[in-house]
Amino acid sequence: MCKRCSGPSRLWSFFVHTPVRLVASVGAIALILWYVFLTICPVQSEHALGLEQGMPAWVDALGVLVGVVLSAIVTLLLIRWLRPTLFFDIPILDYKAQDNGSHEEGASDSGSPKVERNDQCREAAKDATAGCPKLIIKMPVENCDLFFAAVNLRIEAAGVDHGLTYHLDLDRQEFIMLPSRWTTSDKGGSQRTYHAYEINKYTRCIAPECQSVNDLLSNVLVGPGAYLRVRIHATHEFTGFGRAFEARFKYHPDRKEFTRIGCGCK
Repeated sequence: MCKRCSGPSRLWSFFVHTPVRLVASVGAIALILWYVFLTICPVQSEHALGLEQGMPAWVDALGVLVGVVLSAIVTLLLIRWLRPTLFFDIPILDYKAQDNGSHEEGASDSGSPKVERNDQCREAAKDATAGCPKLIIKMPVENCDLFFAAVNLRIEAAGVDHGLTYHLDLDRQEFIMLPSRWTTSDKGGSQRTYHAYEINKYTRCIAPECQSVNDLLSNVLVGPGAYLRVRIHATHEFTGFGRAFEARFKYHPDRKEFTRIGCGCK
């Protein structure tokens, strides 16, 4: 997790990350203090004498209003806290040996002419056991919740350049469950690494310049405003509340690596 969203600063970040949240937090704290003051030190009426002094009607109405506002705040906080919290780690590039016709889309491309291997593929093929290895993008995702798992995960990855979206095919679009950090007995059980191994078939039809992951990195993500976008939707295993996550990564062709745009925690 990033430094801003881990440890004690996470609660502080939630309340003061934006001016709207800051104003809402200050208003909520003021209402709570005013409600406590009215409860401990009730205001006395000027027209009552001695033991007959009591609280005016407007104070009772204000107390009811403050109670309603506090109930709504507590409900909203519970809804926010009882939702999944995922963290996108920085994607990495890797090579995977291609299977000979074992891929489900390979049958449709079997009649097409073979594309010549580029220099990068020739260098990587020296250590490959079968054919030219395929460039893939590994995208690690971690469940930051300590006690509850994130279930029914659905992921989408795409390259974006000037409003155009180049979608990627992943090894698995849906994932049933991602365990929490404290309830899993496996080391790294709260993490899942998705593999983007191919450009979507429809994208390949409409974008001749983007026929493979290597083309995506070389022709699309090198633009000044281009980035890799990853989206995931997951639900909380206890409450069933859903939440959508999005992370953006900038590709650097000189270093052949990604850097995060913004923060990966939500």
